[in-house]
Amino acid sequence: MKIKTLVAASLLVFGLTNAANAVELQDNHPDVYVVKSGDTLWDISETFLKSPWKWPEIWHVNQQINNPHLIFPGDVLKLVYLDGRPVLMLGDGKLSPRIREMDADEAIATIPLTAIQPFMTGAQVVTEEEYDEAPYLVGSREDRVIFATNDTVYGTGFSEEQLLLKSFSVFDKGEAYIHPETGENLGFEAKHMGTVKLERKTTPPTFRISEVKYEIRPGHRLLPAHDEHTRPFFQPHAPADQLEGYILSVPDGVTQIGQYMVVVVSLGKRDNLEPGHVLEIWQAGKRVVDPVATEKSGKGNVFTRIGEAFTGKTKKSILLPDEKAGQLIVFRTFEKVSLGLILKATAVIHENDKVRTPE
Repeated sequence: MKIKTLVAASLLVFGLTNAANAVELQDNHPDVYVVKSGDTLWDISETFLKSPWKWPEIWHVNQQINNPHLIFPGDVLKLVYLDGRPVLMLGDGKLSPRIREMDADEAIATIPLTAIQPFMTGAQVVTEEEYDEAPYLVGSREDRVIFATNDTVYGTGFSEEQLLLKSFSVFDKGEAYIHPETGENLGFEAKHMGTVKLERKTTPPTFRISEVKYEIRPGHRLLPAHDEHTRPFFQPHAPADQLEGYILSVPDGVTQIGQYMVVVVSLGKRDNLEPGHVLEIWQAGKRVVDPVATEKSGKGNVFTRIGEAFTGKTKKSILLPDEKAGQLIVFRTFEKVSLGLILKATAVIHENDKVRTPE
């Protein structure tokens, strides 16, 4: 869709202002950067800033600009100094606004869209009650055990309101998300198996299978298909509250997590988490043997040594501090959990690593 937007050369401003003293430029930042196809705003910000998620805090945007995120491949960004502070400008570096025609679909995205698109429409988290009460498939015209694309199938358990919808996602009940500290059940993964389209409001209703991701069988639940906006231009920012949670899971059973992988975290809407929130990832400190304390313990009285030997506490240990392992950005939230994309990994990340509000 073509739109006309007033674009100032000061579209993006990365300044070290009094209000953003914590923002620092990278030591090896360039003076000029040409935006390339495949770039993201996060990539560009990381080129200039040590904390790239802070870029919205220090943008100086002309009030006539409708969407400051709309920059395009080929745009030239220049780092200059105004009143002693560094500023990143578009084009020739002039501050007067200029008009150009933009195609919003060609604008660079905040984060890699290909990494999150499958999770914008397919991923669901449900309570056990929601899953049990959801309508479900009962069979097919061909009486198959496993349904294929374009098969005619039938479902039951619908309300009149639900049958006003035309498209449903097929789900199977997946793993339970359990809080590692409290043991609270935060919901169940509703594994996206495919999609069906309503064809006729018969009794039972008739559907056609339009997409198959995994084997679809009788008994699989049907939930409304989500048509989430898959070009998110949300602004990365820190949660207002000091939050702490855990990485609960990663799709497809991967145990070692790296950059641009999607994870489930134990924070959600009830914690005031929202798309665009950035969280730091911390690995829990390891417990190591304290050789000096262990040696001193061995010199204690005989009763102490016997007691420690009996309980297996002959070696003394010390807990090391947690270590920062990366950053993630939240892109979809549910009531008690959220989906986040790993944007930076300075170490191998694992399930049960902690996530916190950035320092």
